[in-house]
Parts: sequence; C-alpha cells; structure tokens
Amino acid sequence: ILVDELDAMPDKLKNEGTVVGLAEARADAYPNSSKILLQSTPTTEQGSKIYDQYKLGTQEKYMVPCKYCGTEQELQWAIWDESNRQIGGIVWENNAEYEPILDTVGYKCPFCGKVMKNYDKAEIIPKGHWQKTVDQPKEIGTRSFHISPIYNLPGLFSWEDFVRQWATFWDIKNNRVKDKEKYRV
Repeated sequence: ILVDELDAMPDKLKNEGTVVGLAEARADAYPNSSKILLQSTPTTEQGSKIYDQYKLGTQEKYMVPCKYCGTEQELQWAIWDESNRQIGGIVWENNAEYEPILDTVGYKCPFCGKVMKNYDKAEIIPKGHWQKTVDQPKEIGTRSFHISPIYNLPGLFSWEDFVRQWATFWDIKNNRVKDKEKYRV
C-alpha cells in the first residue's frame, strides 16, 4: 500500500480515521505479505506526520564515502563545528555582489576538507548503503528512511541548482531571509 505526500493529507478523513490507520487496516487482511510505504516531503518537525512515522522505525540514513578520504557520511546541506563554523556540506564562493559563483559549488567533506563536485555523485552514490541509526525501533519490524534531495544523481536538480535557488530567497551579504512575508519564514 503506497501513501504519497503524507504530510499534505488531512490529519483525519471524515468519519474514517487517519490515513495511516486506514492503510494499516487494509494491510491487516494480508499479515504475512503486506507492505506499507509512507513517503512525503516533510513540512516541519512539529506536526509532521511523516517525521512521526520516521521516528517509530530504524531511522536509516544513506551513507556514502568521500571520494578522497573514503570516510562514510550522510550528505547534508551544512555541517557546523562547536564554534559555529561550517566544516562540511555544500560550499561555494560569492562574487563582490554576494552572488554565488556557481562553478565553485561543491560538497566539502567534514573529515578531510576536500571538495567533491556534483558529478562525483555518480561515483560515490553507487558505493553507498543504508545505515540504521536506531537498533531497537519503537515499532518492531518497521524500517524508516531519510534521504535529502542533495543526493540527486547528476543530470537531475544539482548542487548548483540548490545554491541558485537558495540565493533567490536568502540575503547572503546580511545572512537573513530576503523577504519574510514572501517566504513565510
């Protein structure tokens, strides 16, 4: 049973219960062979139905090796140290007008400090694997997964595309949202 965009669905369906409850009731007819796939783009942690479901399972992350040092890691937008300095994640340089220089966009490994390019994903993603972050899930037998769109394979929405999109709503010079009303932050 596939439930797509769970966070966009109402909390309860009129006179029927929750979407997840309905899927579970349908699956009960096939206890040994049924599978339920819940997927969604999360909205916010608070009130997110998909995040609540994720927390019930194994909370797996897709780990890939750095092209240079081989250290396995989850690709993340930004990784900060204790002094609030970015040590990894998507990085780029800005020009004098604080606009991103797109050919400098890359992914900085927080372990070795070297920068991979978007096309390197074709090499590292096939070498990756899912890794549990919880050995004893709250709901026995439930696997749950999270993967960021920055894992998109080359040819899809790229790291450069993400930075270009980021720059449309983020004032890089002043480190704040450009128009809070427009972006509802």
